Amino acid sequence: ILARVADVWLYGRAVFNAVAYDPLEELVYSAENGYLDAFILTARGDEFGEERQAWLQEDPEAQERYRQWFMETFSVEPPGLRETG
Repeated sequence: ILARVADVWLYGRAVFNAVAYDPLEELVYSAENGYLDAFILTARGDEFGEERQAWLQEDPEAQERYRQWFMETFSVEPPGLRETG
């Protein structure tokens, strides 16, 4: 579902000149750069506990690579790692 949302948002931005909306921009960039699973499992890890655990067991450094990429791309922590205030 989120892959389709990313595609639709990209289409809307390209064809209809939709105004940038940071959460959807983050989703699109994550999907386009191969980090859609990381995006979901970091942002909503509590909702996908078993999947998140399997992801991190398969590649213990995956979240840190994603976090570094996200920080370099957006200059903020990714959803799920941001402090809420």
